[in-house]
Amino acid sequence: ASLKIDEPHEITKTVTLSSSIIEESIISNLTERVDHFEKGREDFQQPYQKYEEGKVNFFDRSSSSEKGRFRVRDAKGFSPETIRRKPDTESGESGVMLLVGRESDNTHLCDVAITIVFDRSKFTEKSASEWWWSQRHRFIEKNHLK
Repeated sequence: ASLKIDEPHEITKTVTLSSSIIEESIISNLTERVDHFEKGREDFQQPYQKYEEGKVNFFDRSSSSEKGRFRVRDAKGFSPETIRRKPDTESGESGVMLLVGRESDNTHLCDVAITIVFDRSKFTEKSASEWWWSQRHRFIEKNHLK
């Protein structure tokens, strides 16, 4: 079987046109994905924000009768090898332990609070929440710990 091509430039035009349509489709698809990703980042809330907007209780579900846990940040963004516990010495109150770490993307080069753990023999959920509001600036505005 033989193929007779009367106008070879028509084939070139068709291939070029098809390539352009495919490229535009790929670019459009990628643009939609980036827009969706960016919207997702805008919608993302850290755990403390959910509490402050009244969406969750102060102590999270992993709390026990001995320890009340308040999640400040999502631990997924932290390098596991940097995560550790340390007593909170800045507030001057006993019964507060911090889970701290360094973010994987090196946003901060110092420890950042992930979770605040309250000794429930010293703090009720209400008093722990009051403590949070009085100390919040240390964990959000300053965004790092000594």
